[in-house]
Amino acid sequence: MSERDLDNLLGLIAETMTQALDAERATIFLIDADRRELWSTIALGSDEIRVPIGVGIAGTVAETGATINIPDAYADERFNEEIDRRSGFHTRSLLTFPMRSRAEGAPILGVFQAINKRGGPFTTDDEEMGAALASSAAVAVENAQLLAEQRRLWQSLLETLAVTIDARDQQTAGHTQRVARYAQIIGREFGLSRTELERLRAAGLLHDYGKIAVPDGVLMKPGKLSDREFDYMREHAEKTAEFLSYISFPRDMRDVPLMAAQHHERMDGRGYPKGVPGSDILVGARIVAAADIFDALTAPRYYKPPYTLKKTLEIMTEMTGDQLDPVVMKALRKALPELTRTLKELKGTWPETTVTTALAERDEHRAARVTFRLRFWGTRGSIATPGASTLRYGGNTACVELRGPEGELVVFDAGTGLRELGQHLLLNGDGPLRVHLLISHLHWDHIQGLPFFRPAFDPRNKLTIYGPAQKKQPLRRLLGIGMDDPFFPVDLDAMPAGVKIKELGKSSFKLGSLRVKSARLFHPSPCIGYRVEARGRAIAYVTDTEDAHRDGQPNPVLALARGADILIHDAQYVDADRKPGWGHTTMESAVEVAVRAGVRELVLYHHDPERSDDALDEIERRAVKVVGERRGTLRVRVAREGMELEV
Repeated sequence: MSERDLDNLLGLIAETMTQALDAERATIFLIDADRRELWSTIALGSDEIRVPIGVGIAGTVAETGATINIPDAYADERFNEEIDRRSGFHTRSLLTFPMRSRAEGAPILGVFQAINKRGGPFTTDDEEMGAALASSAAVAVENAQLLAEQRRLWQSLLETLAVTIDARDQQTAGHTQRVARYAQIIGREFGLSRTELERLRAAGLLHDYGKIAVPDGVLMKPGKLSDREFDYMREHAEKTAEFLSYISFPRDMRDVPLMAAQHHERMDGRGYPKGVPGSDILVGARIVAAADIFDALTAPRYYKPPYTLKKTLEIMTEMTGDQLDPVVMKALRKALPELTRTLKELKGTWPETTVTTALAERDEHRAARVTFRLRFWGTRGSIATPGASTLRYGGNTACVELRGPEGELVVFDAGTGLRELGQHLLLNGDGPLRVHLLISHLHWDHIQGLPFFRPAFDPRNKLTIYGPAQKKQPLRRLLGIGMDDPFFPVDLDAMPAGVKIKELGKSSFKLGSLRVKSARLFHPSPCIGYRVEARGRAIAYVTDTEDAHRDGQPNPVLALARGADILIHDAQYVDADRKPGWGHTTMESAVEVAVRAGVRELVLYHHDPERSDDALDEIERRAVKVVGERRGTLRVRVAREGMELEV
């Protein structure tokens, strides 16, 4: 017999022996040595049975190793008539014999019991045939038991590894176990086989194992991660693959390391660690990704309460297509009844959501020192350029989020990156939003995300748009054209957030604790740059400017950027490929402006759509070299999506 799964094997043996002995019913008992019991889940026509060794007919055979052939059960005092009374079955004859191999001194593994020989009692020929079949079956059962023990050892190893992950951070305690359970539920609805479900469970348990390499200060930080800290956290996916590569996985489990490592990949190819497209992501990894997000939303975290199923599904629906596999999400929705029951069952594994006093105090002190937090949601110029060559620096067009010291939310420009910012705000928001959107000018790459900014469609939120006064028409009219029929189904004035629009030139105004200054820039269309000040700190945002190349003319950027902590500056070109009159600056000129203005840090921005990630790497190296040649102390970096800076 080649069947190696114990349950399937026992069922096959019972069926074979029932037919060979021409019996009505058969039961196979296995010995549980620890409990000194016989047990069976293979009782054709009956439920599970447990019998103490030495008690009853089967127990006596297990203890003595002797075959017992009873032609008339009710005439034998060893027969327990209570079993028939409970089951309603009538036992006439019994043939019970031990299951062990022919090897000398071989232990008894179990007992086989055939019930009710058709046409009369069991014969000596039946005894011989049963003994022969039992010895053959014993070898197969022993092998299957060894494999089952290895499988149990393997499963306990996986669960131990999972426990070590959860033990490092109590804020995500139980997460791996829940992800494994949810993944299996989705996988069953998806139609995966039993072996595929075992792989899925293993990947769910191990998907975060790489976090064991993340420093405690990052992993257990109660506040928002900095850009560098976020890079550390992102590395856990690649570390998962690396660490799991040292484990010798069974043949049918060899996809588990890759499946676990791919759970942060996205269908649009913009995930990590490899940025592979959806077609290259294992199906199991797509399911684990959905289960991971499902648990992250439905369970409490220190920064959020548990979300309702309705809100969870709304958020995951928004992520479907770009991030999550639509087919997996269809299976998740079909599995909702079971997911809901399991969610309630697993609430006891949810973490405590309070952080320690020491961590909270540390974060409060740190927050008190930080004036501005910046996050880049779009860094590209002219047109969005998603694709394999722009994964690291991003393909979305201009959009930068700024948080002030009193929680003020300022957004520079409304390029395609504004859509993802909007989704992030809905996912992490804890109340009505007041958004101040500072637009530099009206070229498509700076306003195209506005119709897709979801917070603007919530009447509880307030959106104020600031932008350059135009020459012939009001700013509101020009912004609205792109949303008028037939270009878009919702008019600007119909946005439920109640949009306010303010036209600017050279201006200075307050936004909470912030002082905002603006100045006109030289560009083919009306364009302004911004300076935001608070607590003696300053951020300057200057994109789409050709002022640095206007010989003999004053450069308004110098005043906006004077002494700024961070200058975000247009650097679409380098000197070798500059296009005069197109309204953009070169990297070399941006460095020159930053040095002259006494800026502490320069962020090169508004990348040309033709620049690949490798090309931007080279531009950053050249920019650092240019600063070095000037013997300056300016720090320079190239903007990339997801980058976070603090001042």
